[in-house]
Amino acid sequence: MRFTVQGGYAFGVSHDITDFDQLAVARAGQLTGAWRFEFEDEGGPTGNAHLDASTLFRLTRNGPSLSGLMRFHMHEIDGSEPGSGWLYLSYEGGEMTFEGSKATFVVEGEFFGGTGRYEGATGSLRVTSVNGFDTGGGELILRDEN
Repeated sequence: MRFTVQGGYAFGVSHDITDFDQLAVARAGQLTGAWRFEFEDEGGPTGNAHLDASTLFRLTRNGPSLSGLMRFHMHEIDGSEPGSGWLYLSYEGGEMTFEGSKATFVVEGEFFGGTGRYEGATGSLRVTSVNGFDTGGGELILRDEN
């Protein structure tokens, strides 16, 4: 199932790490937000999914890097009970630019499963984030029930 997404996120709790000996600055923390999923298959569901993410952003002598894990609450889209319908994604930043107060991240990830309808799901995602507002899409492959 191909889909598009848009939405936003913000940092919740975060921790900054500075190591001048290693010339490294890092921020690790929790992201929270919501994305609107629109599935492109005929009659596909549309709706909001809240996201939680643990993320690590590092600036080192080799340049910036970003990686983490996302969890999506898909029950608002598929009609399942709250607390079910989770979807999990592992991601990293492919491109990062900083121009004044404008921070742009291109994030790419792979789905590696979930719960309920999404147990065993796989797929990919590519999102461009500008100052915490995201646009992009990907593909989701659900487990064959047979």
